[in-house]
Amino acid sequence: MTSAAGFSAAVARPSRVPAMLRQATWLGGLAAAVGLSAVNPALAQTAPDCSDVFPQAFTQNAPAANQLALPAFPGGTTAFTGGNLTLPNATYCSNGTDCYFTSITGTVTVTINSPVRIFVGGELNLDNGSSFNAGGDPADALVFVYGNARLGNDTEFNGILYSLGSVQMQPRSSLEGAITALGTVGFAGGGPNVPTVTYDANAVDTADFDGLCINDATVAIDHYRLIHPVDGLTCQASSVTLRVCANDDCSDVFADTADVVLSPSAIWQGGNVRSVIGGEQDLLFRSTTAGTATLGIASADPAAPLRCYNPGEVTQTACEIAFADSGFILRRPDGTIRPAGAAAANVPAVLQAVRTSDPSEACVADLGFADETRTLQFDFDYQNPVTGTRTPSINGNALPEAISLTFDGNAVAPIDILYGDAGVIELDAVYTGSVGTGDDGLIMPLVGERGVAFRPQRLLVTAERLDGTPLDNAGAGGDPHHPAGAAMRMVIEAQDGGGNALPNFRHNPVALDSRFFEPAADASFEDGALAVAGFDMDAGIFEIDNQTISEVGVFEFRAQATEYLPDYFAPDAIVPVYTGPVGRFTPHHLAVIGSSIVNRRDAACTPSSDFTYMDEPLDLLLDLEARNLSGARVQNYRAPFSTIPSLSLVAVNDPDGTRTDLTGRLAITANSGDWAFGQAALELTLVLERDPATADGPYPALTPGVVPTDGDGITVLPAAFDLDGSGDGTDDHVALAATEVMFGRLALGNAHGSELVDLALPVRAEYFSGAGFVVNVRDSCTALAWDGELLEGETVLDGGGSLPAPTLQGLTADDRLDQGQGSLVYACGSATCGTGYTRVCGDLAADLPWLQFAWNPQDAVCGAQLGATNPTGRATFGVYTGSERIIYLRERMN
Repeated sequence: MTSAAGFSAAVARPSRVPAMLRQATWLGGLAAAVGLSAVNPALAQTAPDCSDVFPQAFTQNAPAANQLALPAFPGGTTAFTGGNLTLPNATYCSNGTDCYFTSITGTVTVTINSPVRIFVGGELNLDNGSSFNAGGDPADALVFVYGNARLGNDTEFNGILYSLGSVQMQPRSSLEGAITALGTVGFAGGGPNVPTVTYDANAVDTADFDGLCINDATVAIDHYRLIHPVDGLTCQASSVTLRVCANDDCSDVFADTADVVLSPSAIWQGGNVRSVIGGEQDLLFRSTTAGTATLGIASADPAAPLRCYNPGEVTQTACEIAFADSGFILRRPDGTIRPAGAAAANVPAVLQAVRTSDPSEACVADLGFADETRTLQFDFDYQNPVTGTRTPSINGNALPEAISLTFDGNAVAPIDILYGDAGVIELDAVYTGSVGTGDDGLIMPLVGERGVAFRPQRLLVTAERLDGTPLDNAGAGGDPHHPAGAAMRMVIEAQDGGGNALPNFRHNPVALDSRFFEPAADASFEDGALAVAGFDMDAGIFEIDNQTISEVGVFEFRAQATEYLPDYFAPDAIVPVYTGPVGRFTPHHLAVIGSSIVNRRDAACTPSSDFTYMDEPLDLLLDLEARNLSGARVQNYRAPFSTIPSLSLVAVNDPDGTRTDLTGRLAITANSGDWAFGQAALELTLVLERDPATADGPYPALTPGVVPTDGDGITVLPAAFDLDGSGDGTDDHVALAATEVMFGRLALGNAHGSELVDLALPVRAEYFSGAGFVVNVRDSCTALAWDGELLEGETVLDGGGSLPAPTLQGLTADDRLDQGQGSLVYACGSATCGTGYTRVCGDLAADLPWLQFAWNPQDAVCGAQLGATNPTGRATFGVYTGSERIIYLRERMN
């Protein structure tokens, strides 16, 4: 509009700076490092409002309260005397914003390229037709004249002019902006020649007075404050507070709008260009790579210096956050390391997003992993052993695979790991950030202990013969069976809970043991000893081809792998179990360990007899032992695992190299005994039968031979044979204790004599000597008794007389023959005997049949038998024998 004085002026707009903030200090230049104005150390006086210094239209004779406190004009400046001048330049503007002239005179053309403050130490005297920032923004040219100012005819001036003297405007000169003078402002000319002043309130409000006065562009902010942590994690954003402080301790904030461009530009959540209203704004700053990130403000409107503080707002910091690497740690659900479990079963574990160097610090802040779902790429390696054939899975996904995990509020995600083998696998996992999740550039690996261990459910032990026949007989008899101590193949297989083999199982050592299998077992049965009681298992299936068990019976075997992968499992994690039964194991062979003979079994001789009569029983005591292959006794060979052996017996007499085979005449009449603890004491009652045709013998070295064989065909070793039973020149039996056997008979003699004296019938035990029968002086054992083995057969006496009962005399104290002889005595001397005779019969069929002989098969009185009869003797009483010199005596009565 046109004023009453004929000047035009633009309407001024109200200031947007609150009155309480109108007082500010004069600030210095830009701080190059951070792009903010730093506090000018040379604080100026309190400055007036620019709108008061430069009100509408123009001001002359400015009051003291509305005057600018211009700095002292420096020395060493240069005058400009006409011509073209472009500002700023290096000659007049040492810092690019403040330009110093001793004076500016003449016709000039001044071009302004960027806002400047122009200080003229003397006069500003522009001749006619000059141009000063013509067409430019008046806010870009602040001209402070320490002397007087004059704008010549037709001069165009766009700027804000302040003079410590007076200002004179010549005809047709024009000024767009504002004028204030401590002196007067004069206008020359009239009508169309009147100078014009166009007031620009916006230029007054926005020009950079550098604190000389307060306007909208003047910093009403003491400083910007970034409150940030000193440490951060790459896996999450760090909380940063931007505060716009109106005073030094930030007890007051700038309540108006502050426009801020943060640096670095790319990693502020929501962008780095911010409008702060109300003095404070919460920010999220992140760095997806480890290292120190420097926070800053690239530019701010209004400009003000930057200060950084830690969250306690006590210590001023260097505007730096040290970001630490982050990754995932693998744990058991209880938080301990090294997950482990059974093969082919889910092993629960958790992944937690944490600080790599301190796993106790989890990624639970903003833009972290708390209550988030993220996709990780999983893979694995075989660790122990370093090779394998089976593929693990996580949450049902075979590896390698990208798997989506849901993390809880503690940045923990549960996973189930399944591996169908034994050993340790090492997991690999990596998370790669993206734009969509706000963490582009983030790479988080699985760090620390990454091993997961898997154990067998059991170690199964089976056994088979070397020909492949399974030893799966749990009974006390039948097939299959295998000799104790003989090599067999034992197979140990690591298995999962479903009975599947685990080829990657390795352990050193694996121990083996055995126990006797129920129901036959009791406390007295031996568990047996394995030849291979431990081994290094270098595969999931291990074979031992030289395994043996020392004992007889049916066994259960057990493999124990204690302290398997001790970093992961308790010592007894693989529970040892007996697997079986395995059997049946028998003795490898039998051995004859002793024998003895009890001659004349039924006679009970004392002292014992050193011979036996043919047909008379003798006892053969035979001691056997059941042994394993190494020759040790197998104590479990007894009921129900033992059988009474069959005995192949032979009998040979060969005292002097003249061999007599008596096997065909050797008979077993009784057999008793059983196995106990691998030993058998057998008692055999043997009889060497008489030759039915003739007397023979004697046989001074009758040697029985035996081959015992049990129900499984187990017998003695051929090396034990030392008797040729077949006569083919090859030993085929085990020789037993030898004895003498002879053909015997009991003989009764005849006697006659006076009926008035004792009469004795001789009784003799005789044996066949090879040439004839002789008294057996070695027989002091045959027992005889009247009305027992000797009895009355027929008595004929004259006149019906009688005889006293005879007595056996000349016997041993226990009524046995003495050195093969005795007498049957009739005591006629003490009791008169009748005359006549009596026949004495032997009754041997019941007690002494081996002493019968073919005396008189036609003898009906004494019990004749075909081929063997009882002996007879005749005693005649009342007969005188006469002289032995008389061969024949005949008495004639006529």
